Amino acid sequence: RFDIISDYLAAMKQVIDKHEKITYIGIQGLTNLANLLKKYPEVIPKLEVYQMGGAIDFELRPGWVEHNIALDVESARYVLESGVDISLVGAQTTFNPNLVVGNNHRIYRKLLESTDPVYQDLVTHIKLYNKAKGYWPRMHDPLTVAAALGDFVDFYESGIVIDKEGKMSLGDGSIKISNPKSQDKEFMNFLYKRMFN
Repeated sequence: RFDIISDYLAAMKQVIDKHEKITYIGIQGLTNLANLLKKYPEVIPKLEVYQMGGAIDFELRPGWVEHNIALDVESARYVLESGVDISLVGAQTTFNPNLVVGNNHRIYRKLLESTDPVYQDLVTHIKLYNKAKGYWPRMHDPLTVAAALGDFVDFYESGIVIDKEGKMSLGDGSIKISNPKSQDKEFMNFLYKRMFN
């Protein structure tokens, strides 16, 4: 027995032990996953990780490091060097104008028309995000989930070198990296249909 709040790693391990394979979807920093792999390295062969994060040969401005990597660079490095089966859905793919849901996008307009309180919460979230960030949200995380389900994102294999600040470049190895020529328009059509049909 354990307290799930104080021992989340044991809770994760308990779930993993019940299955032959586990798909792990990361949409934040890699701290929790790194801690899991350090404490229970025997789970590495059972995990298939899809991580929203990283930026390969891509930067928004000089010195920019993608948010989920910048949160905990050491954990990101540990996971990437652990040998776990990992696919990165990186900023080179997700920072794409076709993945933006702004106030003129048909998803936003459809949410706005609805009286459903969940949809109204999404409208509020989109507005608050825009106010806080100064730009409209991109569908980074939904695209990562879609990639884990086996659709809409193409990958190629390479290694990654990650410096102490978290900047990434190609190197030797076999990490799967998202290709920026993903099927973004088809994905947004899919997302619209799943949300409203």
